Amino acid sequence: MKNKLVCIACFIMICTVFTGCSAKSTKIIGYIKNIDQEEMTIELDEIAWITPDDEDMIAELKIDEKYGFPNGYYRHNESKDTTVYTVSKDATFVGLNFETEYKPNDFSFEEFTANHNSQYDKYFKDTVAKDETFDFFTPYWVVLQDGVVIDIQEQFIP
Repeated sequence: MKNKLVCIACFIMICTVFTGCSAKSTKIIGYIKNIDQEEMTIELDEIAWITPDDEDMIAELKIDEKYGFPNGYYRHNESKDTTVYTVSKDATFVGLNFETEYKPNDFSFEEFTANHNSQYDKYFKDTVAKDETFDFFTPYWVVLQDGVVIDIQEQFIP
């Protein structure tokens, strides 16, 4: 019995170390509503990013293809519910720096937070203050591994 347990434990360790089979990753998209640098967390409002190729979602949501994709995509936010995720200390961040140039930049967590907050203050804060139903923020792709954020990339909209 003891040998069986040792074999099982060894198998799990080998599987984890060499193949990463225990690390489940998920990619979602949403609006970052809050960033807590001290706690290393983000608060995300998950959305759906729909393109003309997503026929099932188009039918389900009854999106008029003639008017629903003027820019090649449609954002659908079923709920404004948010989820708080812990950010890994080794997470990577890519976004546009609107203060210097409009091209993708790699950021540290601190730089990403400052850039995100600057964008919000400059482009969204006044609108949200006037219309609390406003719901058209900068979307970010977030990769979670075992429920922890390991990558955040701004969805670049040409």
